[in-house]
Amino acid sequence: MTLINGVDYSVVNPDNKWRILKTQTRFALWALWISSGVIMQGFDIVAGGQLAALPTFRAKFGILQPDGSYLIPARYLSAWSSIAPACEIVATFIFAPMLERFGRKPGILAAALISTV
Repeated sequence: MTLINGVDYSVVNPDNKWRILKTQTRFALWALWISSGVIMQGFDIVAGGQLAALPTFRAKFGILQPDGSYLIPARYLSAWSSIAPACEIVATFIFAPMLERFGRKPGILAAALISTV
């Protein structure tokens, strides 16, 4: 049993959970940051479908139907929903050799710069 700052990290006792978070604040913030990235990845995929369902979006990009409603053609909707996974596949082939050669930190920095531009 190894105690670090009075906390035994080998067994997490429910009474020690808040104590662990207080002593390991940096770890807790890092876990929260990474979790938000995973949530945003899922939101990114879902947001495209929700955007196509908005009436204003359909009126701008859709085709007027005889009943007065607007319909976005299936070829555009399928392209809209498949562009993100296709870009992820291409990015994997581009960044995998770079990650092998330079490591993860420069790769993450390059991806962050590309995302912000």
